[in-house]
Amino acid sequence: AEGKVANELDEVAPSQAHHHRGWFGLPWLSQKVAQRLVSGPALTAYLAFIALGIALIIDDPGLFPSPANALLFPIHFTILLWTTILLNLIGVFLHEVAHVVAARAAGMPARMLVGNQLYVVVAQTDMTGMWLATKRQRLVAYTIGLVVDALHVALFIVLLWGHKHSLWTLPQVVYLLSGALLLTTVIRISWQFYFFLRTDG
Repeated sequence: AEGKVANELDEVAPSQAHHHRGWFGLPWLSQKVAQRLVSGPALTAYLAFIALGIALIIDDPGLFPSPANALLFPIHFTILLWTTILLNLIGVFLHEVAHVVAARAAGMPARMLVGNQLYVVVAQTDMTGMWLATKRQRLVAYTIGLVVDALHVALFIVLLWGHKHSLWTLPQVVYLLSGALLLTTVIRISWQFYFFLRTDG
């Protein structure tokens, strides 16, 4: 009677509809496609590739770049530094997109936005509706961002391992960026386990 609870037959207010249909909610992504991207076979393939990356870094721990010099590029320093920053921002975007995809697969609305954790400006995804989903769907939705980050780490490890063992030859710029992105992505993953913040971990 006070208008605080809407009848389920009432029309959704325009502002509320826009909240979930904005571009940052990926309105063009169908639930069927989203379900395929986070299906059992897809998740198994993701985890298998991550396991390959782990196996390669165990085989050759020297692949991991030294924190002391990974970002001290010997050539094109400024260009490579800003490229690393830009690619990390793209990585953050893909992390958040993964959350939206998992929420869409569960039939729940979600959208990406910018917020803060203590004094740090962060990208985050509003998935409030996921509390109405099943336990498995919630688990996938909240961990899929970390899975995407781990896939990036595995990709950089595979690139560096193949280069070092002469399976292919990376251009010097790609080699340097792969090492820098490997280090910075691992740092981003570790940030997710600051338990005193509201993070994926």
